[in-house]
Parts: sequence; structure tokens; C-alpha cells
Amino acid sequence: MKLADLVRVLDDIAPPHFAFGFDHIGLQCGSLESDIKTAAVTLDHSLFAVQFCQNQGCDLLVVHHPLIWDPITELTPENPTVLPAYELAKSGIACFATHTNWDCAQGGVNDALCSQLGLINCIPFGPSQPELLTLLQTYVPNGHEETLINKLKSQGFSTHCGYQDCVYQSAGLGRYLPTSEAKPFLGEVGQYASTPEVKLEWLMPNRLVSRAKAMLQEAHPYEVPLFIEAQAGSRPAAHIGRVGHLTAPMTLKDFKTHVDNKLDTSALVWGDPARLISKVALIGGSSGSDWRSAIEEGVDIFVTGEIPQNEAVDAVSAGFSVMAAGHYATEQPGMAAMKNLLDHRVPEISWKLIEPPPGFGGRPL
Repeated sequence: MKLADLVRVLDDIAPPHFAFGFDHIGLQCGSLESDIKTAAVTLDHSLFAVQFCQNQGCDLLVVHHPLIWDPITELTPENPTVLPAYELAKSGIACFATHTNWDCAQGGVNDALCSQLGLINCIPFGPSQPELLTLLQTYVPNGHEETLINKLKSQGFSTHCGYQDCVYQSAGLGRYLPTSEAKPFLGEVGQYASTPEVKLEWLMPNRLVSRAKAMLQEAHPYEVPLFIEAQAGSRPAAHIGRVGHLTAPMTLKDFKTHVDNKLDTSALVWGDPARLISKVALIGGSSGSDWRSAIEEGVDIFVTGEIPQNEAVDAVSAGFSVMAAGHYATEQPGMAAMKNLLDHRVPEISWKLIEPPPGFGGRPL
């Protein structure tokens, strides 16, 4: 399968418009034209994960935490921060990140965490970020419209709310007078020209507009193509967290034991050990300050991966209980869920789940 086709599946599983504005998701290494036969899924782009891919002959590594976050000024094996990217590029292994979009998505990180902890009647809660949209328009002479349509189609730019290859086209007549400074594709310098044209329109996230224009510019027959951008509202937001219920209440002390056993972790907990826990709010990863939103949901405890000490102190001062169950422990189940989903959705690819041994690859002892 071509990576471009697989990206469409990944974007359907973890819609890019669910990602928060600060995030860096999608293809970060490799070519959309590459063939994918074997792929691996894991939480981190660790050197352990990269070496696993190299040893197993993987063509793609799907990760939760983006391979590239800050701009890279050098790609050398001496720099441990970029060493995984260096090794992936050297080995011809692509890397695709599904981060906050997979946190928010149905069946994603936080739904998987609910399932792992045995929570029932789960509903969304917590932060969300609607994605702003742009209507991008251009004009092309008759007979050349499919070239531009296919250019954006091949990169997945024309997908909207579950529909693929979305574009609107309408016929018109372009009129212009080329001057001596022009190099017209159609018409002659100094003579008025009337050219049958097609107007093409795409609705896309603001974050994709610059890349889309560059790709259209490259494929456009006109010397100076016209692009028109209009703000077009936003896509609905998806909440990152979940609220669910235990099948039976238990004390905070017993709930810690329950979480430790279910996630193979050693959670840090703040609160009255005798407090009864029934309704739970959770956000996997690092969301220590979101306990304030959890209180508003009427829950008994907020579970996340990491909580700064000052946030824990403030939560207890507010009479609330919080738990830091570990970043790896709260998010790796979501990557196992993704691997299982991809096994079902794309069976022609051999999918592997990378679970580093304790102490390696981002997994603590």
C-alpha cells in the first residue's frame, strides 16, 4: 500500500482537525509515494523503537509523540535529540505522528485508558479546540483542472468531515491583456485574450493553506495564478478527556491498587485514602492542571500521567483527589488500541506493537 493511501486511513482514525493548535502531527519523515508492507506502532520515537523497526524491516513507524517538535538545526548522529530522526531518514523508514488528535478521537488514548481501567458510561470532557477553516479558490484553463485536483487529492488535502476528494468547480470566462512583461500561457502579448476557465474551490484547515498553495503553484499552468482565501468558519471540537464510572465504589487506597494492577505502574496519589471513588475523570499524558475542570464534572478523582507538585498541593487544598499514574502507563494502551484497529482496517500491512522493556524506550522501571 502506498503511504498516501494509508495516511487517509490514519486521518480517518485520528482526524487531524481534532489536534490542538500547538501540536505537530502527521507525516514527519518519509515520502507519501513509498510502499508500506510492514509497520510498527508505539508511544515514543525512541532509539529503541527505531532499532526495532530497522531489525524488523519496517517501512513505517506510527508514534503518539511527534518525532519533530522544535525546528531542527542539524541532523547528526552526535545529537541525541535528533538521533532517532537521523536513523529513520538513513534507513528510509517513514514516521507518522498521531498526538492530541488521537487523544481526542473515538477509540483513542483516553477511551482506551477508560477501557483498561474498567470504567463504564464514559463521556467526553475537558479541553477542546475547534479548527478554523479556509475556502481556497483558484482559476485554471479548461482541460487543466484535473491536474490541480489530483495534486491536492494525492496529499489528502481535500478531505472534509468523512468525505474524501472534496472540490467544487464552476465554469467561467477569464479575460486579460498580456503586457510586454508577461509570458502568457495562453494568448499573445499586446492582444486581449478570452479564455474558458474553471474555478476550483477547496475547504481546508487554515494550517494546510500555505502548503496547498505551494503545491498548486507548482502544478498550475499559469505564470502567475490567482489564489483567493476566505475564512469559512470552523470544524466542531472534540474534547480530549473522558468521565466514567467504576462498576462499584472503592476507597482511594484501593483505587490506587486497582490502577497499579491494570496499568502495570506505581501511581502517585494525593487525597484522603479513605475517600470513596466512584466517578472518575481522566486525561492520559501530562494534564496536571486540568483537575480544575474535572471538579466541575462532579467526579471523585482526576487521573492523568503527570502532575506538578504545586498542582497536587492545590488540588488537595480544594478537598479533591488527584492521581499521576505515569505518562507511559496512561498512553501506551491507546497505541495498543491503534495497532488493533489498524490490523482490522489495513490487514494487507503487517502491524507490530512496540512495547519496550522497563527502563528503555521511554518506559520507566
